[in-house]
Amino acid sequence: MHIPYNNNVILSENELIQKAKVSDKRAWSALYQLYSKLWYSICLRYHANADDAADALQNALIRMYGSIHQYDEAKGKFKSWSNQIVVNENLMLLRQRKEITALGDADFQSEEDQEDKWQPVSAEELTKMIRELPKGCRTVFNMYVLDGFDHVEISQVLNISVGTSKSQLSKAKKLLRQKVEVLI
Repeated sequence: MHIPYNNNVILSENELIQKAKVSDKRAWSALYQLYSKLWYSICLRYHANADDAADALQNALIRMYGSIHQYDEAKGKFKSWSNQIVVNENLMLLRQRKEITALGDADFQSEEDQEDKWQPVSAEELTKMIRELPKGCRTVFNMYVLDGFDHVEISQVLNISVGTSKSQLSKAKKLLRQKVEVLI
């Protein structure tokens, strides 16, 4: 992939990263232009309002800037590395604001298998529905479904039981299903 660096020069992503490692502002700007929408969409999945998402993104950018020298291309792609920083910063912000402690053990049973009534919805509608979930459900749903954590990892990161993680995911799915059914 080649990315515009300035008016006359196009660099590869790896070349931009090497320049960013030595604090080249144009390289950082090019990387930001390339990934900012993705990073912000990750933040919006974890926070119900745009201000909190913007705060999380800013924190993630500061963390990336300070740790870019640790990025090793041999261990994975920059996109994966940076996305993980964004996820971690969102979780850290939730913890700092004591919003993650709202994940108590759920007092409901897992939903039974039922006829799947999911209808296609736009990505924008689905993102809005996810943002409207209660914080606990939203956080576990994002971590499990969208960021690839398993229930053991979620329980460790959020300091909750595996059962709580599973029940929050079940509740999130149930609430999303109800929202989709309203659209039918």
